[in-house]
Amino acid sequence: MKKCPACGYANSGGANCGVCGRDISSVAPLPETPKKADRAMPLLAAVLLLCCLAAFFVTGGRKGGAAAPEGESFSDEASFGSEGVVYSLDRMGELRFLPREDRLKALPLMNSSDERVACAAVRAAGKWARSGAPDSEVFAEALRAAAESGPEACRALAAAAGIPEAAAGKKTR
Repeated sequence: MKKCPACGYANSGGANCGVCGRDISSVAPLPETPKKADRAMPLLAAVLLLCCLAAFFVTGGRKGGAAAPEGESFSDEASFGSEGVVYSLDRMGELRFLPREDRLKALPLMNSSDERVACAAVRAAGKWARSGAPDSEVFAEALRAAAESGPEACRALAAAAGIPEAAAGKKTR
């Protein structure tokens, strides 16, 4: 390899410099130095690995933020507020072909401590009781129970839900 005296470019061969074109045939080639093994990279990788392991053990291997307090468990539903439940119940009440299992999940919500949730469940049950579906009796019965013992704000709503007389007559017989 020859270093051009004019521009300093290290030419790999030829009589002229590859950059400036100057004649370098009289320039002595640079002595080849053997490449030293790069020991810094494996050392840096080892230090980085040790730092990661130390951070893992210091945090206790947890993902994310702080650990949950003792005795408390959190789920995805815990972050789902009552507004979301009310919205879901209102939309479920409007669905025509909602599976029976999904409709039955609304029954325990009629006794919710949150009156907005309980009233939304009563509204949905009222729609399903009036629908004439095979399981409308179940919802009519739940509305009668809610009218007697549900949350105060939902009693009148449950009583006025428009339970079909046919379903009410089946109970008295």
